[in-house]
Amino acid sequence: GTSGARMKSETNSNDGNVEGRDDRAASSARLFQNQLTSQIGLDDCEDMRTTQRDRPYLVKSEPPHVGCYEGKANIPWNVYFKVTIEDAIDNGLVEVINNSRRTRFTRERFLGDCKARARDEEIFQQAYMCNPLGASTNHIVEWSAIERCRHDYEIERVHLEAEEVQRKFGQFDPDKAEQRRENLANLLEQTFPALKSNTGEWRLGFDVAASGQGDLAVIYVDEKAGNTYWLRALFSCRTEDWHFLKAVLFWFMGASQKVCGAGDETGLGRQICWEASQKFWSRWKSVNFASEKHNLGFTLMNQLSIADKRFPRGAHDIASDYYALKKMFNGTRWAFAEGKNALNPTSHCDIAWAGALASEAPVHSRGPSAWVA
Repeated sequence: GTSGARMKSETNSNDGNVEGRDDRAASSARLFQNQLTSQIGLDDCEDMRTTQRDRPYLVKSEPPHVGCYEGKANIPWNVYFKVTIEDAIDNGLVEVINNSRRTRFTRERFLGDCKARARDEEIFQQAYMCNPLGASTNHIVEWSAIERCRHDYEIERVHLEAEEVQRKFGQFDPDKAEQRRENLANLLEQTFPALKSNTGEWRLGFDVAASGQGDLAVIYVDEKAGNTYWLRALFSCRTEDWHFLKAVLFWFMGASQKVCGAGDETGLGRQICWEASQKFWSRWKSVNFASEKHNLGFTLMNQLSIADKRFPRGAHDIASDYYALKKMFNGTRWAFAEGKNALNPTSHCDIAWAGALASEAPVHSRGPSAWVA
């Protein structure tokens, strides 16, 4: 009947009239272009003629007239409209929120809260004002990538300054070294109980520093789940007490046979990393940071880009530390440098590099553990 004839006609068209179909598509495109010309002007339509390869998207502050897109099928797939938080507020966002949630925000307070959440003008521009600021101004990744790495959960964390170390554990005395280690172990066991569990695969990164006023010494512990690294424990301190640093590192490495670690053996870290490699040789990797910085940074950049590195949303200074890392392409390879962490001035990306070192820890033990109590 009529349906059979229609199906036969469509089959013949599919088999032998591809060129005609392309002509009809081109004709439809011209009709759509003429419609846009009448609605939003010739200049905008000239922009839309560019291909996806030439221009991946078209940004317009104001949407065209509604009549331009009367049917959903006519909406072009590559047209995007820029709406900043200020545009949304001007168009009644705050009032909608107040009505739906029974809140009493003013427009000024709501915008101020957005800026407070961003904590940095550059982040505010990217997250709320649709302003990438020139390829993220050389940050290791865009802020949106950092946001994808943040999740709602808690970690075990402690930070000690030099005076706190001395007050809690006293000045180093060879005759009281064992008692000092026991006191330190008691504190760490109370603060980091999860590491005593043998259910996870732990990856530890140790960024070495020994300064009462300068950089942080950081021990960053990830739990590895497939290709994803979840930050579970973070220890940081500023002290010149090498006995204390060694005791802390050895406690973390000895907390579980499933802790594998990597540390920066450059400069000040050479001795302590050598001792760690002797004691935990099957689970430890000493990294020459000076020569491996490019590889560490490149791996970290990839992990952050695809959200394989995870850390808690509430720890704003950790996110800020990763974001403070800068990247530069010198023609043959990426180079990485440290910027300022506005939320944790004592860290000059020390937390971020400890996280990068955690990803370099051995995947599996390379033989029987050499650790002894």
